[in-house]
Formats: sequence, structure tokens, C-alpha cells
Amino acid sequence: MPSLADSASNLGVTSDPAKVMGTSARDAASESGGNALDNHHDNSSDFSATGNPEDSPKRLLRRGSSFELTDEQAESLMSIRLEEGSFSSWFIGFVVVKFDILEGQKIEDTYPCSLRLSPVETQGVCFSAFPDAMAATVGDHVYSFRVSGKTHEDFFYGSVFCRQQRDAREKRGFFQKSLVLLANWPAFTLMEQVVQLAGPGFFQSGIEWIHAVADDISKWPHRNAGMHYELPLAGSVLDCVAPLHMRDSVWKHCPTQHNCKPLSSVPYKPFIKQSMLLWELIIRGKPLLVIGHSPPLVQQMVVCLSTIISPILFAGDYRPYFTIHDCDAKELLSESGPPKQSLIIGTTNPFFLKMAVHWPHVIGISGSEGTVPSDAPVIANKPSNVTKTLQPSNQQLPNCILSNLNPILKMEKSALQYMQQASSSSSSDSGLRMHLARVTSEFLQPFQAYIQPCASPGVPIPVLPLFDSAQFCSSISTPMLGATFRKPPLKEVKKVYSDFVQTSHFFRWFKLTRAQSLASALKSVLNGNIANIEQSLSSLGEVRLVDIMLRIQDDLLPPAAVGSEHEDLCEGVLSALLTAVPSDLEAHLRRQMKLSH
Repeated sequence: MPSLADSASNLGVTSDPAKVMGTSARDAASESGGNALDNHHDNSSDFSATGNPEDSPKRLLRRGSSFELTDEQAESLMSIRLEEGSFSSWFIGFVVVKFDILEGQKIEDTYPCSLRLSPVETQGVCFSAFPDAMAATVGDHVYSFRVSGKTHEDFFYGSVFCRQQRDAREKRGFFQKSLVLLANWPAFTLMEQVVQLAGPGFFQSGIEWIHAVADDISKWPHRNAGMHYELPLAGSVLDCVAPLHMRDSVWKHCPTQHNCKPLSSVPYKPFIKQSMLLWELIIRGKPLLVIGHSPPLVQQMVVCLSTIISPILFAGDYRPYFTIHDCDAKELLSESGPPKQSLIIGTTNPFFLKMAVHWPHVIGISGSEGTVPSDAPVIANKPSNVTKTLQPSNQQLPNCILSNLNPILKMEKSALQYMQQASSSSSSDSGLRMHLARVTSEFLQPFQAYIQPCASPGVPIPVLPLFDSAQFCSSISTPMLGATFRKPPLKEVKKVYSDFVQTSHFFRWFKLTRAQSLASALKSVLNGNIANIEQSLSSLGEVRLVDIMLRIQDDLLPPAAVGSEHEDLCEGVLSALLTAVPSDLEAHLRRQMKLSH
């Protein structure tokens, strides 16, 4: 299979030389007499995006071979090629979706050919592949989404390169087709960069271009947790930081700041002064509806919002771009009850305003990337204000927050001045994120007493203090709080903590942090005098010993809803502790704790 540069050379296709193609491709384009993609907005409908039949996946593999392959053999070899490379450690595959006037959205092609989607996944991809915007806009659109899945875990992610343009040859005079890249982790920034590079070539040359892109990706190093990568693709170098918890079935779905736009840019920039209100809404798990003019803006805003409580990872449900046809729409937008907690939805369809009149917090986003944003005011939220304030005027929405929540904190003047005087957007973003991270860290200060293991009388190994959320909230006093949270009325501060301890992101952060702390303490003890530990443990009664071991197991190995990355560590530490237990109890404890021998 040719490389991307080879394909570009063979086809005479180039794009922006500074951004897209390597030297060989630029030279090839020069020799072929020009830039074939310069006018892709005007002539993309000349290409079916299925490519020449001679350039199909099967023909591509046969080309240059001394023997002929059957269709089945060609498809099998393509799948093996991807599996042997690293493509599958980064992405699921590419899907081509076309809008047909008679059949609606339908999948036209996939890559690799072995890619299969469940009916639910197919519906989610097809309806998310086109802008459900307030006005049909001609041109190219790049944005991302998150939908429910079955074949590819609970959720999977897509980044779209959608082309919409007028074409008299189409039945309704309009051409719509999308290239979608799918992944099982929220690599929004990386995925959008890939489709931005792959999209123009795909619409010029068809599926062969995607073969070449996938072949380049298959040469990337395999993805490892927490690593920073510089990934070559089509003459560009893409930056990516793999999440620390990428192998965990729960934590790998949590978005991070590496996968969103800077807070100092559109669409978040008009809301900087309201950052503490937004921070409080997210930390308390309040449902948020984000509505705007275009999928890119609402998607970027949703992802930004989900990262502003760092170092806590947002563990709620977030839908960067949500359509009325999503299989979860009836459940998430039910008018029969209050919206789900810790839910952030982004949409461009005004119909959502009618369905979400009862939502307590709604954010309106104005304009587009090229407009100068105005600061967003906070408006009292009542049904009449939702439809009146957010009614599009000339297809524009105002920047605003509809909410009745009075935040306990305000943005500090010094922080705002720093961001306003910052020499660059990156400096401003860094300053705002540091401010928000400091606020979050101070907010977590009262939990420190429940995270540090301590020794119990007569027990030679450390255990974690018991935690009761109701008792904790009622016992909060001013001296327990960080300096920032000593200023507001204590009664209002307690309300924030009371909501926070009910959220999924608190539950996962608290359990995981306690498990890490306990594991570290137990390792230190086990590296000490094991003879003293054995003597002390043997002096405990059987009931007390079993209770302690089960308590340690529960704290080291949190429930499945939290994650499984500590499973091996838990078993290793417990097995080491069991070597210090009297032999007649060891087998009994192993059976009760379901540990291997």
C-alpha cells in the first residue's frame, strides 16, 4: 500500500503546502501543473468520494502484485495490515456518510472494510455526521461528537469533516457528504486534526486517500498512558498526550484539557468573567444545556466546561454535539422529570429550547469563530426568558447564561487582570487554568483527613478512616476550609459540598485517591519488618482480622464504576499481607476475598 506522500504524488493532489503536504507531494503537484485542491469548494461535487473503481481497496492491493487477489482476500489483507500496525490502538476507523434525499443519511463506505457498527451506533454516526444547524451553511465543517455504543463499549467518539454545497445535479440541488473518524477515547483535538488533513484529499481523490492516511497512522508508535507524542501525518506533525487512565473502562472516557480549545479563545472567552459560576455548576453536578449556531462552537464549549474542575476529572455524561435523532434523546430530554445530574449537552437545534424549558441552567453561544465576542451576562432563568432570550435573531444567539444560581465565589480581579494583560492566548489560558485548579485544590482540602491512612490501636497496618457523606457535610467548619472558601457564608459553602459528594466525579476521584494513598502506605509497611507484622496480626482475633482485610480490599479495589486499574496492585498487596497471617486462616481468607493462590 502506498504512503500518503506516494498517493499524493501519484494523484497530483496538494493542499496548503505549509500545513498539509510533505516535500515529495508538493513537488509532484508542481510537476502536474498546479494545486488540484485550490478550488475544492467549487468542484467537490464532481467527485463521488467513492473514487475510481480502479482505485478501490481491492484494486489498490492488487496493483503492483504478480498475482490476482479475490475480493475476500484483498479485504482480509487490509484488515491484517491495520491490525499489525498501530492504527487500532489510536482509532476504530473511518466512515463515509452521505445524505440521500430518498433514504436520508446512510453509510456509503467504511475503512477498514472489516469495520462493523451496531444499529444503535450506525444511527448515532449517521445523524451526527451532518450539522443540525439553525441555518444550512455552505462549506466545510469540522466538529466532534460522543454517542452511545454497543460494539465499541458504552460510548465512542467521532470527528467529522462535512462538506455541504449547492449542486444542480443533486435531486434537491444540494450536495452533503461527511468523512467521520471514530475512536473509543475522547481524542477530540487529535481526531479533528486528522480529518482536517484527510478530508480535502478524500473529496478530491476518494477512498484511496483514506487508505494512504490509515497506512501512515498504522506506522505511529502504539499508544501508551501519559505519553506525549509528535505524530507525523501528511507532512504535518500532530501533538497528542495520551490519557493516564486510557486502559480503564471508566476513566478513559473523561475529557482532559489536552483535548479542548484554550479557555481564552472562542467559544469560552466571553464567559471568562463568569468562570466561577460555571465552575460551581460543574463541581455540583448541575445539568447544563449549551445551544449555539454551529456544531464546532457548541462542541468546543461542552468540552471546555467538562475540564474546568481539574485536577478532578469530570465523570458525568457529556454530549459535545447532540441531535434530536440520538437514541438517548428521549431519555436525556424527558419533559416528565428533572434533567439528569452531571449532564452537559451541546446542540444547534432551536427545538431543544421547547423540550428543555424546565432545565435550570442554559448557555447561549453567539456568532462564529471570526466574530468578536461580547461578555456573557447572567440572566434569571424562567420559562419565558428561555425562549425570549435565546430566540435566534438573524440566525444569531446572544452570549448568555440563564441560571438562578448565585455562585459563592466571584472571579478575582487580579486573575482577570493577569489574563487581560497576558502577551498571548496560551499565557491567558494557562493563567485561567491555574486559577481554576487552585480553587479546586482548595475546595478539596477538607477531604485530606479521609485520604491519609492512619494506624489503629493494636493494628500494625494502616487503614483509611471511615467516611460518611452526610456526617462530613454537617461537620464542615470554617477552619477546615481553604482560604478562598472561608469568605462566603458557611451555610452556602455547605450546600456546595452537599451537592458535590453526590456527583459521579466526586465518587470516582475520592475512591481512586484513597486507593492510591492506601497502596503507597501498605507498600512502605511491607518493605519494613515483616516479622513484627506477622506477630501483631497473629495476635488479633479471627473476626477482627477478617474485618480488617476485607476493609483493606474494599478500599484498595473500588467498585467497577470507579475503574479497575488497581486490581493487580490490590491482589499483590493483599497476598503479601496474607503471608503474615497464621496459615490456618490464610486459605479461608483467600476464598472469602476471592484471591488466587
